[in-house]
Order: sequence, then structure tokens, then C-alpha cells
Amino acid sequence: MEKSNIPEIIDNLIIIPDTNILLYLYKCSFNSSQNIVELLNKVKDKIMVPYRVYEEYMAHKDGEQAKTDKKYDSFTKDLKSQVKDVNGKMSGSISESRKYGFPNCDQLETRIKSYLEKISEAISDYETSLSSEKQQKSVQIANVEQLIQLWKTDDKILEKPDILQIMEYVKEGEFRYRYKMPPGYMDEEEKDKQVKKDSSKDNFAGRIRKYGDLFVWKAILKIASESTPETTILFLTNDVKEDWWVLRGEANNKEPVRMRDELLEEYSAATGNNKIEFMTLSKFYELFSDYYEICDIKTRLELDYNSYIQGLVNSKYKEQIEDELWEKISEVEWEDIDSDFLFIQTPEVDFDEMKIDKIILNYDDDGETAIYDVELSVSTFPIHICKTEYEGGLWIADVELDLKLSFQVQRDLRNLDEDGISFKAFSYDVISNRGAWEVYLERESEAKAEADDAIENYYNH
Repeated sequence: MEKSNIPEIIDNLIIIPDTNILLYLYKCSFNSSQNIVELLNKVKDKIMVPYRVYEEYMAHKDGEQAKTDKKYDSFTKDLKSQVKDVNGKMSGSISESRKYGFPNCDQLETRIKSYLEKISEAISDYETSLSSEKQQKSVQIANVEQLIQLWKTDDKILEKPDILQIMEYVKEGEFRYRYKMPPGYMDEEEKDKQVKKDSSKDNFAGRIRKYGDLFVWKAILKIASESTPETTILFLTNDVKEDWWVLRGEANNKEPVRMRDELLEEYSAATGNNKIEFMTLSKFYELFSDYYEICDIKTRLELDYNSYIQGLVNSKYKEQIEDELWEKISEVEWEDIDSDFLFIQTPEVDFDEMKIDKIILNYDDDGETAIYDVELSVSTFPIHICKTEYEGGLWIADVELDLKLSFQVQRDLRNLDEDGISFKAFSYDVISNRGAWEVYLERESEAKAEADDAIENYYNH
């Protein structure tokens, strides 16, 4: 779907949000939540919510709110605890030093306590500033709940399936999971663990929770079947897994292309048309906020920051990142890893797939530049190291490293161009240090296998 298509379908459009869309409104920033709620209010007449979505939202919303509260409360609490620990350790060390007659211990203790008091004051001031943000979060949650209540009042939430329908869905779900038919089978193991946990409470709802995606899909088919042939169904979900989507790209950066072909075929058979599209919240906001002329650039950036950075890492800046990693590896003091190491025999290093561990999006004081602070990790394939000479020869060992690299990307909000990449910090851990004898035996075995294959091929031809 493109923005140009929206005028053609807008009058006959039904938008169905997934649970993860509603819960995201609790997790994102206040600004983004408000803007997304504003957009959802613009299309409120087009919203239809499967009962399963509403049920899951009600089951998890308090937990999401609790996570937010804990995040704020634990931060300053941990800082205060650390200051208290430092104060206790410092006082203990100074008391111990008095036994040895060190000069001016009292003055030192007074100065340290003065500094720690200033740190405590800074934490308290920050805690006060957080209270306004916590209040803002409360407003954010209240606005989301008001939106859901409005949908409920306007009969936008479907009725709960009766017990016969539920049993039918569960039976079908068992069949689909067995043969990996979408949707929902991808996280079967995780769902089974939750089912076991819920079932111990003799909770029927818990036992059937693993088929939640199928319940949602059945609701989509029901809504479409009861709609006019001109109706287009738009399913909003951030659940980007292969049991919903056709994906493309590398393992850590798979992008959703379209809904699964099997689901489209099933939809067509059930409804008689193909007017359905899956869409992430990021894409939905991009298209429809532009259409309604309420687009907020910071909201767009927040919704898209993960895929944006993944794209940079896997394409635009991949070579620069690898060059930086190679340079840092060349500076490694190998004798710190193993005192027998002499030098790298093979200067070229091969890397496994890069993984983004953390992305923090902030803005400069003027609010005109987006700043992405990124941490990534990647493991090396075995690096060949020469060990100390032994009986006139060099022994080869293999070392594998887990690398950590942090960098920053700045983006001008006026044109959304990046201002290059700047590297911040590098560290490594040793995954494995395989001894020379082990490597020798492995290579001897590989050489023998190659020789045997060569002989076999010779005789076969």
C-alpha cells in the first residue's frame, strides 16, 4: 500500500490492530504515544478489534504499567544504594588507616563525605525531575485506556467466541501447529511453557492461550466475510515472524515484505477477494499520518529506529564497522590472552553476523538532530595465532573472540541525512582458546579426509 492508494480505499477500510500495537502505546515515549493515539482517533470509525486482542490487552496492560513504574523507582533507588555502599566502604578503609597513624584522616573523611552528600543531592534532584515524567506516563496510560474504552462503547470490539467455536479453533490449532501452517507456530515452545504454567492453576483460558494468533486470524476472516466485497482489511501488527509474514534479509535484520501466501490463499477462499494487507505500526504511521497531515517526525524516527540502524549496520556502514573491528583486533595484546602467543599468522579476520544489543535515541538541545547511540556485538571465526617455537617449529592455535563495539550516528531532522558514523568504545572477551595440539589433530584429520575423497574420486572416474 502506498499513500497514493489511500484515497481509493479509505471509505471502505477496516483496520484491525493486534495486541502488541495496543501495548506498545504503554512502552513508547509520551510524545509518540500521544501522536499514535491521535492518529487512531482519526480512523476510529474504521477500527474493529478481535475479542482475543482485547482479552490479551486486558491481561497484560497492568504488567506493562508495573514495568514502567519499576523502571523509574529502581533507577534512583539503585543509585542511592550505591552511594550508601561507597560511604560505608570509604569509612571502613579510613578507620583502618588510623591504626597506622596516617596523617589527616579526619580531613580526608570530611572531604569524601562532602562529595558524597553532593552526589546524593544530585540524585534527589533528579528523582524530583522524574516525578513529572512519571506523572506524564500516568496521563499517557490514561489516554490509551480512554481510547480502548471508546472502542468498547462504540461496539468496535467483537464478541467472545462461544465454547463450541473455541473447541473448534483449538482442534484446528493442533493440526496447524503439527504441520507448521500459519499463523502462530513459530513460538510454540514458548507458548507451551506458558500453557504449562497457566494449566497448573486449572485455568481453561491459559490452556488455549497458545492458539491466540489463530483466534485473531479467525476473527479477521469473520470480519471480512461479513463486510462488503469493496472492503479492504488492514491488519496492524508488530509481530514480525515468518508465521505471519514473508520475510527478506539477514537473520538479524529480516524485513516483512507481505503476508504469508498460505494466509492470503485462505483469506481469498473464505471471503472471495484478496483485499487484505498486513502492516507494521511504523509503516501505518508513516502513510496515514501523512494522509491526515498530522505527521510528527520524532514519532516516525522512534517507530523506525531499530530497522533504520540495522539497515545501516548491514549495508551503508558495514565496511567501516569491519575496518574498525580489524584495527582494534590488531591492537590486541595477545600475550594477555595466552603468554605463549607470538603473533597473528592470518591478519584477515572473518566475522559472524553482527547483532545490535542496544539503541538509544536522543536529540540535541536544539531538537534539530537525532542522536543514535548504538552497541553491537559480533563473534570472530577462529583467528590463527602462532605459539612459542617448540623444537624448531611454530605451533598454531585458534582463538575466537566476542567483540563489543559502540558507535554514534547523528541525523539532521530537516533532511534526515546522516552525518557519518563515529566510533566510541571497543572491548572483547575470549570465547575459546583452542590449543595447538587440538588444532594440529583437527587439520591432520581434515587433510586425511580430503586425500581419501581425492582417491575415491580418482577411482570413480
